[in-house]
Parts: sequence; structure tokens; C-alpha cells
Amino acid sequence: MLRDALMNRVSLAEELEGFLSELYRSEADFPYAKIYDSKAGIKAFVEKVILDMREGDEICTIENPNAGNYHRIFSKEFFYAMLDMKRRRSIATRSLVVTGSVAGIDPQKLERQNITLREMPEEIRFKASFWIIGDMLVLFSGKYPFIVAVNHKIIAGSMKSIFDYLWRVSGDAS
Repeated sequence: MLRDALMNRVSLAEELEGFLSELYRSEADFPYAKIYDSKAGIKAFVEKVILDMREGDEICTIENPNAGNYHRIFSKEFFYAMLDMKRRRSIATRSLVVTGSVAGIDPQKLERQNITLREMPEEIRFKASFWIIGDMLVLFSGKYPFIVAVNHKIIAGSMKSIFDYLWRVSGDAS
């Protein structure tokens, strides 16, 4: 009985440790990085990110739609539910894609969200996914499920500057 009581306290302390660490870092505007390397962890992360976004927020991405990063992690139903949630919350997406990859995009993915696409210059090869959401930079690959989320205002702002430059020099997606 004493062992069970002590084990419950240890379990509670472990749960609080993670929660309080996140609270401390978020309340103090302290930069941090998190890694997710399981399908379940990635799904939970993406869902939380979208739920935490405010109406009218924007996601900037660099993608290769033909790499299959999303369908390796998410079921079609889950993916469409996330797109629908983004649309209901008026979350816009600006996405830079690899030249020639637009034809491989499922038209429903475009219809179910507020997204603007541009094709990057041919010289840019990209197989991963790259997101900028506010002060967060996310690097994502579906091959060997893996996300690194870096919450750092300066890093995200610097990468947003590169994204904006690429946006200006990229062509309309056709």
C-alpha cells in the first residue's frame, strides 16, 4: 500500500514536471524545441497547434506535395478534418511548392482550405515540409515520422524573412 502511494506521487511528479516546464517556458517567452518521432505524437502536436491558433492566423510552408509526408502520418479522414478546422477558423496558408508538383495535389486539399500556392525556382529541391507559425518553426518529414518544433522568435522571424524572399521570386502555381 505504501509502495502504491509513493508510485502515484512519482507518477504525478513526472506529469507535473512536463507541464510546469512548458508553462515556465511559455510564460517567460523562453525559447524551446520539441521533437516528435511517432505518428501519434505528430498527430497530437499538429492538432494542438491548429487548436491553439487564433482566427485569421497564417501558416507559411515550403512543401513537396509529391513527397507524401502527410499521407504517411495522417489518415485521409484526419487530414481532411484538420483542413476543415483550419477553414472554419479562417486560418490562411501560403505554401511554396517544388516546381511541377502542383499537378500531384488532390483538388480536395485545395478546396477545403484557404491556401495560396507559388512554385519555387527549379533549382530548389525540397523533400521535407517546413512550417512557420507565429514564433514557431517546424521541420517535418513523414519518412521516418519526425517533427522538430522550435519556438524561438528570432529564429522563426529569420526563416520567415527567407520565406518572404522566396515568395516574391517564385511564380504563380499552375
